[in-house]
Amino acid sequence: MSKTSNFFKTTAILSTALFTLLGGCLVEDPIDYTTATGSVSDDGGQQGGGVSDSTAPVAVSVLIDNGASSTSNTAVTLDISATDDVAVTHYLASESAATPQASDSGWQSYQQSTSFTLSGSNSLGVFQRTVYVWFKDAAGNVSSNSVSASISLGVYDTTAPNAVSVVIDNGTDNTTSSSVTLTLSATDDQAVTNYYASESAVTPQAGDSGWDNYSTSVSYSFDNTTAGTKTVNVWFKDAAGNVSSSVADTIELLNGIEGVTAERISSGEYHTCAIKADDTVQCWGRSSEGQITVPSNLGVVKSINSGGYHTCAIKADNTVQCWGYNANMEATVPSNLGIARSIDNGQHHSCAIKADDTVQCWGSSGHGRSTAPSDLGTVSKISAGISQSCVIKTDGTAQCWGDSGHGRLTVPNGVVKDISTGGGHTCAVSADDLAICSGYDAFGQATVPSDLGTINSISAGGVHTCAIKTDDTVRCWGSTSFGKSTVPSDLGTVNSISVGAQHACAVKTDGTVQCWGYNNKGQTNVPTELQ
Repeated sequence: MSKTSNFFKTTAILSTALFTLLGGCLVEDPIDYTTATGSVSDDGGQQGGGVSDSTAPVAVSVLIDNGASSTSNTAVTLDISATDDVAVTHYLASESAATPQASDSGWQSYQQSTSFTLSGSNSLGVFQRTVYVWFKDAAGNVSSNSVSASISLGVYDTTAPNAVSVVIDNGTDNTTSSSVTLTLSATDDQAVTNYYASESAVTPQAGDSGWDNYSTSVSYSFDNTTAGTKTVNVWFKDAAGNVSSSVADTIELLNGIEGVTAERISSGEYHTCAIKADDTVQCWGRSSEGQITVPSNLGVVKSINSGGYHTCAIKADNTVQCWGYNANMEATVPSNLGIARSIDNGQHHSCAIKADDTVQCWGSSGHGRSTAPSDLGTVSKISAGISQSCVIKTDGTAQCWGDSGHGRLTVPNGVVKDISTGGGHTCAVSADDLAICSGYDAFGQATVPSDLGTINSISAGGVHTCAIKTDDTVRCWGSTSFGKSTVPSDLGTVNSISVGAQHACAVKTDGTVQCWGYNNKGQTNVPTELQ
């Protein structure tokens, strides 16, 4: 072996020994950044190594509902994919093509399958929707390009309108007009487009005639103008032709649209008022307190009531207007009364049933007659007398307040159908259609005739009482002076009756008015056009 060969051999041995002595520290193995995610800090830097992450993720793919071309649901599933030299940590999906910033809201933790809600539409049809997706790593690097996918969203309306309601004439109990106002309400996932109103309960088809454009307030005319309870059924429809279930409301149409009839006449102390065929008011009798001078701005009305020396009417808009004697503010309508369902006047006070079925009274507070009990609750009928007031509550029971003298506040137990309080007595119609009276009885006004039989309604006056029997004839009892309790032989059958202090007036079934009794102020002189 030559000296040169020995030199190289010796050098190699020494080099190996030196490397072994240094433990191989002079050479590092290369780092695989695509797999070494555990060695990267949250800010993208290499832990302890000073190596930062400056490479953004690369968007690879997105599929909507596994690649479907169309959907009818706005809720879809996105299958997304991206790569990064360290790790993909977040994604942001949007229907906007504008590239987001790393600090923007909307970034979600990265997962390969996630939910997304497409924007909907207020109209029906097929709409193209494109979803763009960006990706971000822990260092805040955002993919420079998005990946996107498109799908056709079909908006098809298959849900009928719901939450439907109808109210006739703001909820009033009765009307004298064959034309009423319907307040309508309905909701739909798209839009309510039409309504159908009918007195028939047969559900209309979407293609039937008779559908009208939907509005929250519409007019309706009864098919049959014969008096009685009218039920209006209403359905709603959307643009797709989906028809709702029906909703209904009822109202009492007072008899004889062509004449003055049921509950459209009222007798006071010495005056009488009636609603004419054109729904305007005419009064006659004592005029010294202005109670028969109808205000020029009254207009058409729905109901009327004559008190001692004043008169009140419920107007077409369901507000109240009063006129006449006002020394006790009985003709001054409270500013907070609002709309009223019905009204009744006493000698020097007035009471109304409000839209929420509660009672409000005003005028003289003597004997507490105008102070409704705090526990009264809701009511369906009210009657105001000389010094007391009585109601039928919505549970059918009666309650009175005011002057308790002579037992006039005593009411029958159980359910009653009608109630009327007069000068010093109170009468009601029991659940079995019998008359029951209590209170002042010096003239027999509270003593029900034993042969009266069953009745429909009752009216208590000053010192006499009259009832409409179930055969629609009238029977009166009590004081006989001035012939006030003597029913005229030619009266015939009637629809309604109103008893004043010493007279009475009835609306006959032919639509005419007839009065009898004390006539010192002309209170029984029915105007020619009303006879």
